Formats: sequence, structure tokens, C-alpha cells
Amino acid sequence: MHQPSRKIVPPLVLAWVLALVLTGWIEAHAGDEPWSDLDEGRRDGMDVGRVDFARLPFDRAIALVYGTGSRTIVSFVDPNCSYCKESMRELDALGDVTVYVFLYPILGEDSREKSERIWCAPDRARAWRAWMLEGRLPAPAACDASAIEENLRLGRELGISWVPTIILPSGKRISGLIRADDLGDLLSGEASGLRR
Repeated sequence: MHQPSRKIVPPLVLAWVLALVLTGWIEAHAGDEPWSDLDEGRRDGMDVGRVDFARLPFDRAIALVYGTGSRTIVSFVDPNCSYCKESMRELDALGDVTVYVFLYPILGEDSREKSERIWCAPDRARAWRAWMLEGRLPAPAACDASAIEENLRLGRELGISWVPTIILPSGKRISGLIRADDLGDLLSGEASGLRR
């Protein structure tokens, strides 16, 4: 029986590919679908643990309400992330959810500038939607944007290295793009688990 050869990829090549993924130049896929981490925060065999959802600093997030907003999730996002933009469209399709968007500009200095412009806009939710769905960035404005640095610190503490990363009320993480139907199923499963 023929065994496939296993070639070792030099660490420098792996670091280069990872840098391309993290900067948004390439995107990771599994088969035909974007790579999504649905197995309780595991990535490359590493369990990053659950998040204490109730202790998250929601005052440093932008609240987006879809439909009744009866279900709640958190999303760490970068304004230059193409999967984050697609995730916004998926959330529109999900409905009946409140999304707390933590601006998490990890894809470069341009991401930080855009995050600050969105954070300092008079209506943050409207500015976020306009940028992510229409490509319209608000005019620069001065404000205390220290929440963005605090979000970066929080993300590092939580071990978040991918955007988007969604956190469910149970503390379970989903890294990468997830379709509305799949996210709805997870939220329904959590709700039924809480009623037991």
C-alpha cells in the first residue's frame, strides 16, 4: 500500500502563510467553506477555553440590534476583515439577535484608524453598518478611543487571534465565518440547554 509522503514545511514558510492569513491577504478555507472553528474554541489542537460572557465589558462594544434582539452574542471584528463583512450580512439574515461588536483592529494600522473613526462617530452602530455593508467610512472626529486599546488587550488575554470571533452566552467561541442557519442552530441549542 502506498503511503503519501509527508514533507516538513519550514517554520519560516508557516510564519509567512500565517502572516498572510492574519493580514487578510489570504483567507483560510476547509473544503469549499471558510474555515470556522465550531468545536468549543479549539484551533490546531489548542483549547483556548470558554469566556465568562457576563463579565465582558459591554460598554466598550457597539450594540447592533436585529429584529427583537432577544438573543445575544459578542463578535470581535476588524474593519478590514472580509469575513467580518460577510458575517454582517449573515447576521442580517439571522434576525432577533443583539450583537455586541468589539472593535479589534489586528490586521494593520489602517484597521486601527478605521476603528477609531467608527468609534468616534456620533452613531457608532450606523457608522459600523455603513462601513461594513456599504464601504462608507465616517469623517474623522476626536473622542476618547481608549476602548479600542482596551479591546486589543482583552482580546490578547482571551487568546483571540482570528476575526471574526463570536462568543456565545455559554462562553463558547466560534472563530471564522459562520452561516446564519448554523449560528441560529447553536443559539437555539444553547437556549434549550438553559431550559433543562
